[in-house]
Amino acid sequence: MPLPETAVTRLIRALEKIRLYKTEVKVVPAVQAYFSFLARRGILAESERYCDLDHALTDPTFLKEFTTNPAYNALV
Repeated sequence: MPLPETAVTRLIRALEKIRLYKTEVKVVPAVQAYFSFLARRGILAESERYCDLDHALTDPTFLKEFTTNPAYNALV
């Protein structure tokens, strides 16, 4: 008869916690300066959102779109 609590069941729960963990999104001043520079040059679509990136990332749709880009995601 299988035991209800084993190393395997604990490992599965731990892995699920890791899978569901969402890291905090934080915009440091250097990253804000970088995106503000790109926005002022017209390099980015929706450039006004990038001028206040910290605020823009509070929008779940924008956050999802922004973090889909691996390079941008790594910056925040």
